[in-house]
Amino acid sequence: MLSKKNYLARITFDLISYTDVRGDKTSYTTTWKKADKKLKAQFFNNQTSKKSFFKKNLPENLFSIENELEKAKELYKFIQNHYTWNDKNWTNEDAKVKKAFNEKSGNVGEINISLYNSLTAADINANLVVLSTRNNGIPTKLHPVIYDYNYVIVKINIDGKDYYLDATDKFLPFGLVPIRTLNGEARVINYEKEGNWPQLELTVSSNRNINSKLTLNTDGEFTGNLFIRKTGYYAHKQRKKLANISEESYLEEVESKHVDLEVEDYKVVSKDLIEKPITEVFKVKIFMNENLGNTARINPFIFDRININPFKLKERNYPVDFAHPFKSTFSLNLTIPKEYKVSQLPKNKAIALPNKGGTFIIRSKIEENTITLYVSFSINRKTYTSTEYFALKEYFKQIIIAENSFILLEKNKV
Repeated sequence: MLSKKNYLARITFDLISYTDVRGDKTSYTTTWKKADKKLKAQFFNNQTSKKSFFKKNLPENLFSIENELEKAKELYKFIQNHYTWNDKNWTNEDAKVKKAFNEKSGNVGEINISLYNSLTAADINANLVVLSTRNNGIPTKLHPVIYDYNYVIVKINIDGKDYYLDATDKFLPFGLVPIRTLNGEARVINYEKEGNWPQLELTVSSNRNINSKLTLNTDGEFTGNLFIRKTGYYAHKQRKKLANISEESYLEEVESKHVDLEVEDYKVVSKDLIEKPITEVFKVKIFMNENLGNTARINPFIFDRININPFKLKERNYPVDFAHPFKSTFSLNLTIPKEYKVSQLPKNKAIALPNKGGTFIIRSKIEENTITLYVSFSINRKTYTSTEYFALKEYFKQIIIAENSFILLEKNKV
């Protein structure tokens, strides 16, 4: 769920005006148009008109790229790699983009205002977007309260398509913003016309595809290869993890998570190419507890299995917020010994959430001595209402039941 203060009844106040002892009156936020100007002067500290500085200090070749989208991507990549985020959100303290640029470190405001200046210096249609992070609560739209906002990102429009950018994270691909920013509507700041309230639309899908090709021998050992391909937030999380752990420690972690698995070889593809999916390739050996014998029972859902239902309450009063849609698929190609036949496979099954909220599919078949299994699981929406909670709970319950089914093998009679 989002911040609990979204659901607490409360009264908040924002100062309209202040009159000092001499009778001089200072007016504060009364309209959104005035709020936008105040954001520029106070929160942005008039740092939004420094494009000449960035035109001068960024590599000249970045501005000569003819394709506008490629130019935007290269400018984003430069700012993203030039700065190190100091873990501070955007505040109403004085932002100084020149100082931050020279020190190669800054808060959210300094980094993303630098990105905004760089893009406008390249004549790219860009706007600043202010928002409140997921743990900070949803800002009110009834009247302007600029102190509700604690984060700023950049929106650009190229060939009629909007892209939202945040250069604070070195592992985020172009068009993907941090999960912390996915908190409903944001406020686009436009000094020439009235701003608007868009939902942050993602241009990168979050998918995880696990493909395994294994061979089972009579000693109860599986050998083969495992391919894991990730995009979007799945890839972002994996890249960040691999950057902060040694390969040896990572493989130890994988083996401890799957106690019967041994990794014999490992490689990762496109680890540093954040615009591409990340793919891991494992050569594995998996041990059963005993030899096959006359009969054997195998749970084929070796990887990515859902064991625990995250929804345990009898009723729920608040929305369920997954932050973003996602999809996971698992496919297994299992060759069994010729001495055995399959007496039972997991049943084909299809489950769907109401209103196209998600689907779960299992398909299995046997051809000669090779079993193929395909599993697909998706959450298609960011938010589900409290009335949809029971459907979500039942959805995960049925998935757990389905993934607790087995393959039964019997030894052929001589």
